[in-house]
Amino acid sequence: MRGFRFVHCADLHLGSRFKDFLPDDPGEAGRSSLESFSAIVDMALAEGASFMVISGDVFDRRNALPSTRLFFSKEAERAGIPIFVSKGNHDSERPWDRYIPFPRNVRVFGAEPETVKIRVNGIDVDVTGVSFASRYEGRNLAAMLRGDPGTFTVACVHCDVEEADEGHPNAVCSLSDLMDKDVDYWALGHIHRRRVMSERPYVVYPGNIQGRGFKESGPKGAYLVSVSDDRVSRLTFVPTQSVQWKEVSVDSGSVDENELAEILAEDSSPTDVVSLTVKGKGALADSAFHDAEGLKERLGRKAHVRIARIESRTDVPEDGIRSAGESLMEGGRDAVEAAVLSHRVIRDHAHAVGSMTGKELKAAVRDAVEGLERAMEDRL
Repeated sequence: MRGFRFVHCADLHLGSRFKDFLPDDPGEAGRSSLESFSAIVDMALAEGASFMVISGDVFDRRNALPSTRLFFSKEAERAGIPIFVSKGNHDSERPWDRYIPFPRNVRVFGAEPETVKIRVNGIDVDVTGVSFASRYEGRNLAAMLRGDPGTFTVACVHCDVEEADEGHPNAVCSLSDLMDKDVDYWALGHIHRRRVMSERPYVVYPGNIQGRGFKESGPKGAYLVSVSDDRVSRLTFVPTQSVQWKEVSVDSGSVDENELAEILAEDSSPTDVVSLTVKGKGALADSAFHDAEGLKERLGRKAHVRIARIESRTDVPEDGIRSAGESLMEGGRDAVEAAVLSHRVIRDHAHAVGSMTGKELKAAVRDAVEGLERAMEDRL
């Protein structure tokens, strides 16, 4: 059985900062993405990967420095395998680029489609790709790429497939643009959430390699792609993040503080950053509401995790409130008018109720019920 392996990663954003949490070590935010890429190189070497594709945003526009480019160049050289890069919207050129060249094993695709032919373990492979021409790319880059029907083809592009949109449209395309193009594996970038959009052919977003806040929670890393007999035989996600963002929700009526600490200790590591939501009523909810900082300190000490925030939430009994409103309306206009007449301040204006249609009266009660729900949420 003939085969090979390659690594697919994207959205490195080297040097990028955290958005939701200021660690005790100010340098940790900048190091985390660098450490994750180093772990990806380690994985490529350990797994015997034949090449690597990076689908855009190697750097971060706001944090691009000569040091990050030098870091990438050294790690790419350490990998020692062909590395193919398609530029994304964060990969604009910098004045120092020409003074810090990439090693010879790195191939950066240009603004027009290019195909590189390589031979891997006696197998012919095509890697095709195209880069952003500017920060805002209006072209449908994916539609410009095509493979060879007789050769295993990897297409590398930074783009926004509409079906996976995250609200940052750039190089927009449709999933249908990637079908019937003689491409065996679409190595995509730009969407930070990991997603396999198709398996025939494979259309894959690996997500970014390091989360920067709770909107990018969960494991982050790269895919190790195994190819056998000219087809993808296995797709393995390998987490490499230095810091993992986690959202944890618990019911105050089900666990106490010590039990919660045990849960956090079992499911988290000291490098995780946790956002904790305590629901319902009970001692734990009282602590979360009245002493959130103290609870954070105690849980962090017991579970050896970093807790960024604790929120207490008691779900508003919406069904009960709406039932009360419906009961009021069951009494009809007479019930509402009686309620108005019983109020000494507004009874002189009861004629206003009489002038309302049934539809208007129901809408007024509905608005009152929704206002009651909001008021209860603010006080729970």
